[in-house]
Amino acid sequence: MAEYKYRQHVLQSDSSVFDIRHAPGTLVANPGIYRCAGCGDEIAICKSQKLPAHQHAEGEKKVEWHLLVFAQQRK
Repeated sequence: MAEYKYRQHVLQSDSSVFDIRHAPGTLVANPGIYRCAGCGDEIAICKSQKLPAHQHAEGEKKVEWHLLVFAQQRK
């Protein structure tokens, strides 16, 4: 589970981008922390990188990533 210390640097959002499940190999439009819906593994990924594949134990759900924390970049 992702953790943070300073609440003032994190905003809660109800954006639908957090609900979308992505397959491995998908190019990321939103940089940040992604969580595998099947096993709970978390990764940090930059914009325009591909979501990785990884192995699950037999019987676990398929690999699907969803955005957990969006890293907002200043322009």
